[in-house]
Amino acid sequence: MQDGRPVADLELVVASKIPSNVTQMIEDMESQGVFHAELKSQNPQRAKGETGSEYELDVHYTPRAGYAIERSAAKRVDTAGEGGKTQ
Repeated sequence: MQDGRPVADLELVVASKIPSNVTQMIEDMESQGVFHAELKSQNPQRAKGETGSEYELDVHYTPRAGYAIERSAAKRVDTAGEGGKTQ
């Protein structure tokens, strides 16, 4: 929490054949005012037949000022595909 608002520091890995696509993605993230992304590293993909590179980004998330953030009850995510069954 920062100034009563949730914030997060994230690490993101993106694979792309075209470097300008990653640059455009970073610019789009910045223009929204919610994410600040910085390129940390670029590594060529080395798997057989792969082209392009992997880009590691440090991303800082801060919600825009002026938007209310509701505190809601925790929601259960059904990752087991059981349709809400309890054990």
